[in-house]
Amino acid sequence: MEKSSKLFIAGHNGLAGSALVRKLREKGFDNLLLKPRSELDLTNQHAVEVFFAGENERSNNPRHLGGVLQSHSERPASRRVRYR
Repeated sequence: MEKSSKLFIAGHNGLAGSALVRKLREKGFDNLLLKPRSELDLTNQHAVEVFFAGENERSNNPRHLGGVLQSHSERPASRRVRYR
């Protein structure tokens, strides 16, 4: 993995997450995406998709097209997940 790769660390304020962030930074990873629960509710699928779609647009990385960029309504019914 390239050290400039974007990495989202869920739970970065917790015990394990903060240790992971510290180690990644020590190893030279500096493009860490850290969002507290108050800014990104991981139980809200739409909010997560919007967040990652915005991150993907900023990086213009074609490897991720069709993943989180594909809107919830475009996914086949078998792949839809509702967490409410």
